[in-house]
Amino acid sequence: MPETHVYKFSAPGISDAARASELKKFCRNYPGVVQVDDNRDKELLRLISQEPLNLNSFLNEAKTAGFELSALSEPPAPQKTPPPSSVMRVSIEGMTCRSCELTIERACVGPTEVVRSKQLAKERPSFIRLIGLFGLVFMLGLILSNLGLFQTSFTPGAAMSFGAIFVVGLIAASSSCIAVTGGLLLSSAARFNERYASATRAQKIRPVLIFVLGRIASYAVLGGLLGVVGSALSPSPAVTAVITIVAALYMLIMGLDMLGLAPVWLKRFLPRLPKSLSHRVLDADDKSHPAMPFFLGAGTFFLPCGFTQALQLYALTTGSFAVGATSLLAFALGTAPALIGLGVASASLKGKTGKFFFQFSGALVVVLGLWNIQNGLAIAGYSGPDQTDNLPGPAAAADPGVVIKNGVQVVKMKVNSYGYSPERFTIQAGVPVRWEVDGTQAGGCAGVIISRQLGIQKLLESGINVFEFTPDKPGEIKFSCSMGMYRGSFTVVPQS
Repeated sequence: MPETHVYKFSAPGISDAARASELKKFCRNYPGVVQVDDNRDKELLRLISQEPLNLNSFLNEAKTAGFELSALSEPPAPQKTPPPSSVMRVSIEGMTCRSCELTIERACVGPTEVVRSKQLAKERPSFIRLIGLFGLVFMLGLILSNLGLFQTSFTPGAAMSFGAIFVVGLIAASSSCIAVTGGLLLSSAARFNERYASATRAQKIRPVLIFVLGRIASYAVLGGLLGVVGSALSPSPAVTAVITIVAALYMLIMGLDMLGLAPVWLKRFLPRLPKSLSHRVLDADDKSHPAMPFFLGAGTFFLPCGFTQALQLYALTTGSFAVGATSLLAFALGTAPALIGLGVASASLKGKTGKFFFQFSGALVVVLGLWNIQNGLAIAGYSGPDQTDNLPGPAAAADPGVVIKNGVQVVKMKVNSYGYSPERFTIQAGVPVRWEVDGTQAGGCAGVIISRQLGIQKLLESGINVFEFTPDKPGEIKFSCSMGMYRGSFTVVPQS
């Protein structure tokens, strides 16, 4: 049977958390040591090893590493320990994911002996509670929409100051543009709070700050690159649609998991670091996972938002790394207070209130995920079944929004922060179309118009924007704002 050797030391200075963490890491890496325990209040350290330690050698190496340790007593005789059982089943509340598995392994003696783990079902809200949670989400969205908080105007001009763009960021944080980013932050923060329930408030806020820092850094760097390389980094509507849908699916799965509704096989689609790399990251910090929030925040640069894309297109026109970088940096800084406030709220709530907030966050993230899947499909040019079979050819002549002049179908449309007016047109196949878009009041998401079928992705200028094309066959040509939130279409019918 295996033998264990127990050693106790006086360890001055480990009342400091950082100092204690460094000492424990040193001891874990020492040959033969399988467990390290400390008492920071009494500044005591206990080691358990599988083989006798040379105390003089150990103390000298500890001193070289900067730790003044002294043995409290001679180690007792080796103790016989019973062989471990072949199977151990435990239920740990809050432990639900791959990172939690790593946390358990790091707390176990001989983590290499853990060969398999199986996640148990977590508590799920009742059916009535689910209805209430989703009802509250929809009611809150309806109230905010009626208050006009989802319609905010902004159109970049030829030159803008750092302060002006910062204010734009503050405005964007109160609009629907923050929905995707806020949803990702909310799901990430809520899962961290559940995973590390014993963490202090400051520790729970750390991943929020890292997320925001990653967002700010990516906006500055990539904004500068946009200013240098021009349209090379401007994603096409197809790429934008893919990014939107992937982010939406991630949010949907995360939200279902937060509600305890996601099966194990579905959670396997969530991105995660390799296990070996995860252990290295966790070794650097015993309480948090610093990499994922940073890269998740950095990735929000590519998420579709009317404000963001308007400024990205503005950066393309500057031809300067400095101007592009400072423009997007100012915008990211403007959105930071709202994101940090959201994260602080998620880190501060505990008990029944914290549980309700976690479940409400899950319902909110699910709704945002479904909403953004629909938006992504709209950006890709698909928003529902084709309705052209129900319209006769002569209907085009009766469309008041379409006027034929000199053999050209002239279509006039106005854009404001509430969408398009009108938003649907009926035109004839084989007849040239002149599409006149009045962007005088365009702003926010509606400030950028996208149509994958027509190859259009344009930041609308103040005034009349003209697009010309000739539909070659009956069908439906769809267009939308950069987020897919506002949509419209051309129904193409046979020539009358």
